[in-house]
Amino acid sequence: MKKLIYMIEKAKRDESGFTLVELLIVVAIIGVLVAIIVPVMGGQTETARENANDANIRTIKSAISAYYAEEGSLDELDESALKEYIDVDEIECPWDDSVTGINIDINDADKPGDLDVEHEGDGEGPASGDAYKISGPGD
Repeated sequence: MKKLIYMIEKAKRDESGFTLVELLIVVAIIGVLVAIIVPVMGGQTETARENANDANIRTIKSAISAYYAEEGSLDELDESALKEYIDVDEIECPWDDSVTGINIDINDADKPGDLDVEHEGDGEGPASGDAYKISGPGD
């Protein structure tokens, strides 16, 4: 009988909780998984910003095309003219969420296809020259 009680007590002691080694192995596995996942997720942020920038450029190009379709030329294209087609104040820099400006220098562009739209600046907002630039041939 004493032997049976001894075996039951020993079994209770052996099965109580995890050992330190088991806990360290679990922590190491979690650390490895985090080390793999964090860089992958960090790269997605930049991709999302670039996609937002591309969407802004497409929006501006669409507004220029609509302006050209209605007016028949680009001679008087400026930021105030674009405001009839898009909400210029809603176009934000994807890198810092500030409202950007739109700089227009169309030179001798005859149609929307002659224009190039690009984001310029350092992502620090209009005060630092952050804007979308619309430029014509020769720029």
